[in-house]
Amino acid sequence: MLVGHSGGGALARAAADARPDRVARVVYVDSMPLGDGRCSSAQLRGWIGVQLDRGHLCVAELAVMRDVDYIDLPTGHWPQFTKPAQLGQAILAAVDRR
Repeated sequence: MLVGHSGGGALARAAADARPDRVARVVYVDSMPLGDGRCSSAQLRGWIGVQLDRGHLCVAELAVMRDVDYIDLPTGHWPQFTKPAQLGQAILAAVDRR
């Protein structure tokens, strides 16, 4: 499992794409360009739809993902500092997910 925060999400994605046989999961922590960094799961799904409607195909893969959980953790951009226990619990839940 890889965890990528902010711009590190792109690196985690690149690593997962390069070695899909070695990466079971990727956890993205505040890794989408969503204004002030606060977005609910419903807003994220809506944002993906709007981007697709506008022809921004870079989010097309997000729209077809079926094995995905969106977790709302209102912490700002630095959850590892502002809510480390809650972030750790969310990451552990991803590890334990079957």
